Amino acid sequence: MGRLDDKGENGMSLIKNILEMYSASDGHVEVLTASVRNLNHFFYALKLKTDIITAPASIYREWKDAGMKIPDESYVYNQGSLTNIPYQDLNLVLDWQSFNIEHELTDKGIERFSQDWNALITR
Repeated sequence: MGRLDDKGENGMSLIKNILEMYSASDGHVEVLTASVRNLNHFFYALKLKTDIITAPASIYREWKDAGMKIPDESYVYNQGSLTNIPYQDLNLVLDWQSFNIEHELTDKGIERFSQDWNALITR
C-alpha cells in the first residue's frame, strides 16, 4: 500500500476496491492493509474495516497516544495529490492462475523481504 503511494498512486483506494470486490463473497478472504506509513493510512484502514493492518510500532504508539479511537463515518481520508486506482470488476469464480498477478512492486517487496530475512537468519 505504501509503495503505491510512493509512486503517486492512492494505495488506500486499492484496499477500498479489494474490500468492495470481496464484500459479496462467502467471507473466506481476509484483507491485509500492508506497509501503512502514517496515522492517516491507519485510520482509513480502520474505517474501511480491513481485517489485518501491518504498520511500524511507531504508528501503533501514535494511535495509542491519540486514545486508540476508531474513526466513525465522518472521518475523511486525505489522499493529497495521489491518483485513485480505478475499481475493476473481476470474476472471482475463475481460477486464480487465470489472473496476471505480477507487479513490479511485489517483486521489489519480495526481494527486500528476502534480504531482510536472510540478514536475520545469518546473525
